[in-house]
Amino acid sequence: MFKLFDRKSRSARTDNSLFNKSVGLFKHRLMGGRCLACLAIAQDNIALCSGCEQSLALNREPCVQCAEPFTAKPNFEHQAICASCQADQPAFSRTYAPYLYAYPLDRLISRFKDDGQMIYGQLLSQLLAERLRDNFSELEFQRPDQVMAVPIHITRRFSRGFNPAALLADALSHQLSCHFNPKLCVKTKVTEKQQVLNREQRQQNLHDSFQLTQSVEGQRIAVVDDVMTTGATARVIAQLLRDNGAAEVYIWALARTPLTP
Repeated sequence: MFKLFDRKSRSARTDNSLFNKSVGLFKHRLMGGRCLACLAIAQDNIALCSGCEQSLALNREPCVQCAEPFTAKPNFEHQAICASCQADQPAFSRTYAPYLYAYPLDRLISRFKDDGQMIYGQLLSQLLAERLRDNFSELEFQRPDQVMAVPIHITRRFSRGFNPAALLADALSHQLSCHFNPKLCVKTKVTEKQQVLNREQRQQNLHDSFQLTQSVEGQRIAVVDDVMTTGATARVIAQLLRDNGAAEVYIWALARTPLTP
């Protein structure tokens, strides 16, 4: 696979630069009809070949509340809730994360989030929308009144150039005919990157960092993110929504990272 861009210098990391946008447009045109993962001929309905689509690791039979994969198949006929959620009940009632954060999905997500290649964002939103659409056919009552994205602080948005979760949420809302409200929640405090913190530190890091701008009284809200790791961000936002009268909160994420002990 050819390398589009050598990001050795710090200046080369500006996601919203004219150069990166031009590269994205060039790549989109160059790769028309090609799999975005391996460059083989793509399927007609999605920008992946059948082999790469089948290689995406599904999050099979996870905890219905937090989507954490069970280490062993639960011995229940109904959907199970993990011990962690039973011991420390989150404010969200259900998490839908159809894939595991593993190769090759992790590469596709990185090209979208880190390299600013919007064509990958279109693919990722399609993957999640198709899985959610299947879910709605069985659980229509879980269709939300509003969809929101996990917000990022304005300084982070300017440095990155965009909010990946917001772009996914916007695309999902169109594909699923749901109302996306990009201004429902804002991040008011600059926080450390969650990736460098442990589970307890992540929860404390996010304390009082989000604020609602509109009423959610009696509404069902879906919160969209690209990857769910410990669930700390989802817990904080869901608690904020429920404290302000939301009837139910759902978490929609493309992928789930299994927790480490």
